[in-house]
Amino acid sequence: MWIYLLIWTSLIYNLNSEHHKKFSYFILFGSTCRLESYERFDHEAFYPEEKIVTKALLNVHNCLRNIIRFINQAFPRGTNLLKMEWDDELYRMAKEQIYECDEKSDCSKYQYTEDKHVEQNFKAVVYNKSYEVKDPVLRFAKIIRDWAYEIQNLSGSIVQNFQPDKSPEKDWVNLFRATMYKVGCDSRNFQLNNETFKEIYICNYAPANLKKGEEIYKKGQWCTECPAEMKCHQKWFRLCAPKDDIDDEPNEILWNCDFSEGMMEQCKYEIQCNKDWQTVCRYGFCHQEITTNNPKSSLLFLTPILVKDHACLIFDYKKTHLPINQRESTLTAIAVWNNGKNYTSLEIDEDVNVWMRYKLKIHVKNQKIQVGFVVRKVGNSEGQIISIGNLFVSSGSC
Repeated sequence: MWIYLLIWTSLIYNLNSEHHKKFSYFILFGSTCRLESYERFDHEAFYPEEKIVTKALLNVHNCLRNIIRFINQAFPRGTNLLKMEWDDELYRMAKEQIYECDEKSDCSKYQYTEDKHVEQNFKAVVYNKSYEVKDPVLRFAKIIRDWAYEIQNLSGSIVQNFQPDKSPEKDWVNLFRATMYKVGCDSRNFQLNNETFKEIYICNYAPANLKKGEEIYKKGQWCTECPAEMKCHQKWFRLCAPKDDIDDEPNEILWNCDFSEGMMEQCKYEIQCNKDWQTVCRYGFCHQEITTNNPKSSLLFLTPILVKDHACLIFDYKKTHLPINQRESTLTAIAVWNNGKNYTSLEIDEDVNVWMRYKLKIHVKNQKIQVGFVVRKVGNSEGQIISIGNLFVSSGSC
């Protein structure tokens, strides 16, 4: 480990002389539990490209089911959690209810009759038009994530004996109940005035009817009690899926860090040079932030990541603008391996006031790597704020 840190220190000083290729940001639905913005904002209708949105929201659900113990380590491993699938009928029911909200000022959660076997998560949020998350799909993904993070302060015993009175919020149950595997969601926004708009989010789930005292999922080793004709899914490897389930995104998540309390072990790091990094949490999303008041600073994550055949470091990035007469600071993402003898890197100097996603290709085989970031203050770029968040390394190519 210390060899890595020594090499890391030298890299901070050597990278200035090298030229690094820039990678444009890209959209990757489902490889992590937070979605990339593709700069779409529409107050008049639901999202375009319904198939893309369907896949995006479904993947957020499956990713959250797959990392339940990262959210709350007190929750046990699950032996029989099913991979969720999109249900067009549940989507249609949500869509019809959403359009009824045009006529109702008090639109609220709908209680289905028992014969429908449907449960619902409902949320209405008022945003300022200046809200930094401009993409409606990204906003929806955050709402789903908020439902999942209701478990953060719950006892793991609730899984074996569900007691509604011990959970002030209950939306999380629909995300994590083992046999609740069908989902259909819709959203719509309405302009309230020149400054604000209201957005309504609905997800319907089936089969439902969870009763007091019922088991939410079985406790044991991941994915060991799948129903007949099911096996562990290739991508969501803690979830049971039909044996013929083919996923066009087979990459496995090797490491993930979103700086939330539930992932502190994953996110342990060593800081070199100036210790100016700090964790900032807003709107339920945590990230690392640094203000460029010193020449250099680096952040090296301590977890070794085993890469069998190529990998991809993916992260969200944001940087405040500077006056035109000031120079731009830089962020360099780095992966090191082979006892620090080898590394690959990506330098970014763009100013972007909204979260953008970047990727770094890591061409290694059967190596343990570490990843990190180096920030440099160039010239008179004092006071520029650089933020990174939602980091993960996936197997395979980018």
